[in-house]
Amino acid sequence: MQHHSHMPTTITKGSNCITLIELLTINPTNSETVIEHIQRTARDVMMRRTGFVSLNLHRSQDHHYLCNYVQWENAASLDQALHHRDFVHHYQRYQGLLDEVDSDLYDVIYTDDRTSQGMTTIRDDFDGGTFINFMTTTPEKQPKLVEFVIGNDAQTFSGAPGYRAANFHRSHNGLHVINYSQWNRPQDFLDAINNMFHVPNLTMEQANHLASQGAQGVGATNFRFYDVVYRLHA
Repeated sequence: MQHHSHMPTTITKGSNCITLIELLTINPTNSETVIEHIQRTARDVMMRRTGFVSLNLHRSQDHHYLCNYVQWENAASLDQALHHRDFVHHYQRYQGLLDEVDSDLYDVIYTDDRTSQGMTTIRDDFDGGTFINFMTTTPEKQPKLVEFVIGNDAQTFSGAPGYRAANFHRSHNGLHVINYSQWNRPQDFLDAINNMFHVPNLTMEQANHLASQGAQGVGATNFRFYDVVYRLHA
């Protein structure tokens, strides 16, 4: 993992900064190239713009997805950066390598951190597993999905062995809810899912299918475990 500074990124409800989350669907053979382009764009362009706070790039362990967790001081600064000619120039160099892009601003609406520090941080020395659930819904159903997943987390996961934290984010466009969660290891999460569905030797793909079925028609899940591959902090 590469980084610019050792400062951690903190996820908190009611933070003064805004959160941009991007889910990039890619061909695994292109992941290293896309990561290099994002690193260069972040270092040479975003880092130099007023209002930039932090960027944490994650790659799913199956290499099919990149999740970019970015914080800015305000929406105006972010908008100016995204429309700056230098960013547009850099982005055009790797845009063709992206199969799909989901990008929006998010609010942190619920946090549950069981660690001694009491808040979730993204840092260089993190020794656990990062679980990101990218849930798709509609603006009409988003409130019901939020209620369902927060309740399910409290009932099913928060007391499970290996659980560290969950942080639910609601997209401004009403189309997504994201859970940025931390566990001791991926198997701890699968064990918790096994206990819920009573399916032995459950795979991540099977867990996604069962979780979407269990969401009572208000959303579909797409969760993976991710590794942080690049960090940048102002």
